[in-house]
Amino acid sequence: MEEIGAGDGNKVIALDAETFGHHFKDGIYFFESLISDIYDRGFETATISQAYDNADCKNITQINESTWSSTDNCVYPLWENPVNEVNTALWNLYREVHVEFIKRYPQETESDQNTSTVPIWKDTYKPGSILSILKLEQSDQFWWSTGVNIMSKVNFSKYMVSSVLDYYRQVIDSLDGNETLLNQLENIEKLLDGSLS
Repeated sequence: MEEIGAGDGNKVIALDAETFGHHFKDGIYFFESLISDIYDRGFETATISQAYDNADCKNITQINESTWSSTDNCVYPLWENPVNEVNTALWNLYREVHVEFIKRYPQETESDQNTSTVPIWKDTYKPGSILSILKLEQSDQFWWSTGVNIMSKVNFSKYMVSSVLDYYRQVIDSLDGNETLLNQLENIEKLLDGSLS
Protein backbone atom coordinates (compact mmCIF):
# COMPACT_ATOMS: atom_id res chain seq x y z
CA MET A 1 0.00 0.00 0.00
CA GLU A 2 2.92 2.33 0.64
CA GLU A 3 4.13 1.82 -2.92
CA ILE A 4 0.65 2.27 -4.36
CA GLY A 5 0.22 5.52 -2.43
CA ALA A 6 3.65 6.95 -3.24
CA GLY A 7 3.86 9.78 -5.76
CA ASP A 8 1.18 11.55 -7.73
CA GLY A 9 -1.10 10.45 -10.51
CA ASN A 10 -3.20 7.43 -11.24
CA LYS A 11 -2.00 3.93 -10.48
CA VAL A 12 -2.83 0.62 -12.12
CA ILE A 13 -2.95 -2.53 -10.03
CA ALA A 14 -2.85 -5.62 -12.22
CA LEU A 15 -2.98 -9.11 -10.71
CA ASP A 16 -3.94 -12.53 -12.02
CA ALA A 17 -7.38 -13.65 -10.88
CA GLU A 18 -5.72 -16.79 -9.51
CA THR A 19 -4.03 -14.58 -6.91
CA PHE A 20 -7.41 -14.45 -5.20
CA GLY A 21 -8.01 -18.15 -4.80
CA HIS A 22 -6.66 -20.64 -7.30
CA HIS A 23 -3.29 -21.22 -5.62
CA PHE A 24 -3.91 -19.17 -2.48
CA LYS A 25 -6.73 -20.42 -0.25
CA ASP A 26 -7.00 -17.11 1.61
CA GLY A 27 -6.97 -15.12 -1.63
CA ILE A 28 -10.51 -13.78 -1.38
CA TYR A 29 -9.70 -12.34 2.05
CA PHE A 30 -6.57 -10.79 0.59
CA PHE A 31 -8.71 -9.20 -2.14
CA GLU A 32 -11.19 -7.79 0.39
CA SER A 33 -8.33 -6.48 2.52
CA LEU A 34 -6.67 -4.83 -0.49
CA ILE A 35 -9.87 -3.07 -1.55
CA SER A 36 -10.61 -1.98 2.05
CA ASP A 37 -7.10 -0.57 2.44
CA ILE A 38 -7.43 1.38 -0.80
CA TYR A 39 -10.68 3.03 0.32
CA ASP A 40 -9.50 3.52 3.94
CA ARG A 41 -6.57 5.57 2.62
CA GLY A 42 -8.91 7.85 0.68
CA PHE A 43 -8.19 6.48 -2.77
CA GLU A 44 -10.85 5.89 -5.40
CA THR A 45 -11.10 3.08 -7.93
CA ALA A 46 -12.17 3.12 -11.56
CA THR A 47 -12.80 0.55 -14.24
CA ILE A 48 -10.39 0.37 -17.15
CA SER A 49 -13.05 1.99 -19.36
CA GLN A 50 -13.47 4.90 -16.94
CA ALA A 51 -9.72 5.39 -16.64
CA TYR A 52 -9.32 5.27 -20.42
CA ASP A 53 -12.12 7.79 -21.04
CA ASN A 54 -10.47 10.28 -18.68
CA ALA A 55 -6.85 9.69 -19.75
CA ASP A 56 -4.62 11.92 -21.83
CA CYS A 57 -3.41 9.78 -24.73
CA LYS A 58 0.14 9.94 -26.04
CA ASN A 59 2.17 7.99 -28.56
CA ILE A 60 4.41 5.25 -27.21
CA THR A 61 7.63 4.66 -29.13
CA GLN A 62 8.92 1.71 -27.11
CA ILE A 63 7.54 -0.93 -24.77
CA ASN A 64 10.02 -2.61 -22.46
CA GLU A 65 9.65 -6.32 -21.86
CA SER A 66 8.44 -6.69 -18.28
CA THR A 67 6.20 -8.46 -15.80
CA TRP A 68 4.45 -7.26 -12.68
CA SER A 69 7.46 -8.47 -10.69
CA SER A 70 10.17 -6.92 -12.87
CA THR A 71 12.91 -4.88 -11.24
CA ASP A 72 15.59 -2.66 -12.74
CA ASN A 73 17.99 -5.62 -12.68
CA CYS A 74 15.74 -8.52 -13.68
CA VAL A 75 12.79 -8.87 -16.05
CA TYR A 76 11.58 -12.29 -14.83
CA PRO A 77 12.62 -12.64 -11.17
CA LEU A 78 9.78 -15.05 -10.37
CA TRP A 79 10.18 -17.17 -13.51
CA GLU A 80 13.94 -17.37 -13.92
CA ASN A 81 16.34 -18.23 -11.11
CA PRO A 82 19.88 -18.94 -12.35
CA VAL A 83 20.92 -20.47 -9.01
CA ASN A 84 18.15 -23.08 -9.13
CA GLU A 85 19.32 -26.17 -11.07
CA VAL A 86 15.83 -27.40 -11.98
CA ASN A 87 14.74 -23.99 -13.26
CA THR A 88 17.93 -23.49 -15.28
CA ALA A 89 17.71 -27.00 -16.76
CA LEU A 90 14.07 -26.38 -17.76
CA TRP A 91 14.96 -23.12 -19.52
CA ASN A 92 17.79 -24.87 -21.39
CA LEU A 93 15.53 -27.75 -22.42
CA TYR A 94 12.77 -25.33 -23.47
CA ARG A 95 15.13 -23.37 -25.73
CA GLU A 96 16.77 -26.43 -27.25
CA VAL A 97 13.46 -28.20 -27.93
CA HIS A 98 12.28 -25.11 -29.80
CA VAL A 99 15.51 -24.90 -31.81
CA GLU A 100 15.20 -28.57 -32.80
CA PHE A 101 11.50 -28.20 -33.59
CA ILE A 102 12.17 -25.27 -35.91
CA LYS A 103 15.01 -27.21 -37.58
CA ARG A 104 12.64 -30.13 -38.18
CA TYR A 105 9.94 -27.88 -39.56
CA PRO A 106 11.84 -25.09 -41.31
CA GLN A 107 9.84 -22.01 -42.08
CA GLU A 108 9.58 -19.95 -45.23
CA THR A 109 11.29 -16.77 -44.05
CA GLU A 110 14.52 -16.08 -42.24
CA SER A 111 12.69 -13.97 -39.63
CA ASP A 112 10.56 -16.98 -38.60
CA GLN A 113 13.68 -19.06 -38.01
CA ASN A 114 15.14 -16.44 -35.67
CA THR A 115 12.21 -16.48 -33.26
CA SER A 116 12.61 -18.15 -29.89
CA THR A 117 9.16 -19.71 -30.09
CA VAL A 118 7.51 -21.83 -32.76
CA PRO A 119 5.42 -19.96 -35.36
CA ILE A 120 2.22 -21.93 -34.80
CA TRP A 121 0.30 -20.17 -37.53
CA LYS A 122 2.13 -22.30 -40.12
CA ASP A 123 0.45 -25.52 -41.24
CA THR A 124 3.55 -27.51 -42.18
CA TYR A 125 3.77 -29.63 -39.01
CA LYS A 126 3.40 -33.36 -38.45
CA PRO A 127 -0.14 -34.10 -37.13
CA GLY A 128 -0.21 -33.85 -33.34
CA SER A 129 3.20 -32.17 -33.07
CA ILE A 130 1.78 -28.66 -32.97
CA LEU A 131 -0.48 -29.53 -30.03
CA SER A 132 2.49 -30.98 -28.18
CA ILE A 133 4.65 -27.88 -28.68
CA LEU A 134 1.73 -25.61 -27.72
CA LYS A 135 1.55 -27.32 -24.32
CA LEU A 136 5.08 -26.06 -23.65
CA GLU A 137 4.07 -22.45 -24.27
CA GLN A 138 3.14 -21.85 -20.64
CA SER A 139 5.00 -20.17 -17.84
CA ASP A 140 3.90 -22.42 -14.96
CA GLN A 141 6.88 -24.70 -15.52
CA PHE A 142 9.23 -21.80 -14.82
CA TRP A 143 7.13 -20.17 -12.09
CA TRP A 144 6.88 -23.40 -10.08
CA SER A 145 10.57 -24.28 -10.48
CA THR A 146 12.28 -21.07 -9.30
CA GLY A 147 12.34 -21.92 -5.60
CA VAL A 148 12.10 -18.23 -4.66
CA ASN A 149 10.31 -17.12 -1.51
CA ILE A 150 6.90 -15.54 -2.16
CA MET A 151 4.65 -14.55 0.75
CA SER A 152 6.70 -16.75 3.10
CA LYS A 153 6.36 -19.83 0.85
CA VAL A 154 8.98 -21.43 -1.34
CA ASN A 155 7.79 -21.28 -4.93
CA PHE A 156 8.48 -24.86 -5.95
CA SER A 157 6.13 -27.67 -6.95
CA LYS A 158 7.55 -31.03 -7.96
CA TYR A 159 4.10 -31.98 -9.28
CA MET A 160 3.83 -28.94 -11.58
CA VAL A 161 7.32 -29.48 -12.98
CA SER A 162 6.81 -33.24 -13.43
CA SER A 163 3.55 -32.67 -15.31
CA VAL A 164 5.23 -30.47 -17.91
CA LEU A 165 7.94 -33.08 -18.46
CA ASP A 166 5.25 -35.31 -20.00
CA TYR A 167 4.67 -32.58 -22.61
CA TYR A 168 8.40 -32.40 -23.32
CA ARG A 169 8.49 -36.16 -23.82
CA GLN A 170 5.67 -35.88 -26.41
CA VAL A 171 7.52 -33.17 -28.32
CA ILE A 172 10.82 -35.07 -28.17
CA ASP A 173 9.01 -38.17 -29.48
CA SER A 174 7.78 -36.10 -32.42
CA LEU A 175 11.46 -35.25 -33.03
CA ASP A 176 12.24 -38.98 -33.37
CA GLY A 177 13.36 -39.29 -29.76
CA ASN A 178 16.31 -36.88 -30.01
CA GLU A 179 18.80 -38.48 -27.60
CA THR A 180 20.40 -35.22 -26.45
CA LEU A 181 17.00 -33.79 -25.51
CA LEU A 182 15.98 -37.04 -23.82
CA ASN A 183 19.16 -36.92 -21.72
CA GLN A 184 18.33 -33.37 -20.64
CA LEU A 185 14.81 -34.45 -19.75
CA GLU A 186 16.09 -37.38 -17.70
CA ASN A 187 18.55 -35.06 -15.93
CA ILE A 188 15.64 -32.85 -14.83
CA GLU A 189 13.80 -35.93 -13.55
CA LYS A 190 16.87 -36.86 -11.51
CA LEU A 191 17.14 -33.33 -10.14
CA LEU A 192 13.47 -33.50 -9.13
CA ASP A 193 14.02 -36.77 -7.28
CA GLY A 194 16.55 -34.94 -5.12
CA SER A 195 14.42 -31.78 -4.72
CA LEU A 196 12.01 -30.83 -1.98
CA SER A 197 8.43 -30.33 -3.15
